[in-house]
Amino acid sequence: MKKIRRTALASAAITAAVIPVAWAAPPQPPPSYIGWYFGVNGGASFGRSNTMATFLDDPLVSQTILSNGPFGGFEGGYNARLSPNLIVGVVADFDWMSQSGEETCNTDTEGCSNSRLGWVATQRGLIGFTSNGMPGLVWFVTGGAAEGHVETWVMPSVVDGEGCSVSNTQVGWAAGGGVMGQFTESLFWKAKYLHVDLGTARGTVGYISYSNRATEDQIRFSLDYHFW
Repeated sequence: MKKIRRTALASAAITAAVIPVAWAAPPQPPPSYIGWYFGVNGGASFGRSNTMATFLDDPLVSQTILSNGPFGGFEGGYNARLSPNLIVGVVADFDWMSQSGEETCNTDTEGCSNSRLGWVATQRGLIGFTSNGMPGLVWFVTGGAAEGHVETWVMPSVVDGEGCSVSNTQVGWAAGGGVMGQFTESLFWKAKYLHVDLGTARGTVGYISYSNRATEDQIRFSLDYHFW
């Protein structure tokens, strides 16, 4: 009888040890923002263009043009988890801009100018952090190179002067930060602020010498699909 009882107790102990292993929850897949992804983004942009120009070496224009508007495009990149709370990645994007400033004239010299931004592209690195209190969110900083197509128009006179219109692909930098989180097993979202500085373009057309510095402050939202 004692032998039967001991055997039953041993069987119960083995069963108790095996069942939790057999019924343990399967490992969770990594979040949708880990790996390769591609998606769409858009938002609002608040631009500033500082234009200076001379006509036959005489001051013509020294003005700041403000231009606001929406934008949209696409992005793609890769994120990797280095530790439970540290994520690094790379991202590239391209956006079409829908913004141009209002024509601005200098009443002293009768010179007028305007500026328009056609598109902006960036290639950036990313470093993100998670917190134990909000494990589903990743707070990140980002920065890298930026390019943009800027059109500048300068007119010596509001009445009869011959002006110049130039287009330049300007190169600069971009930096900002934001937050991202998982939406579904394959989709994740990002919200961020990005400052873009496209540097200064200089040139001479006829008798007009000009310089134009373009900067952008952007509020961006994106929805990305994790495909690998």
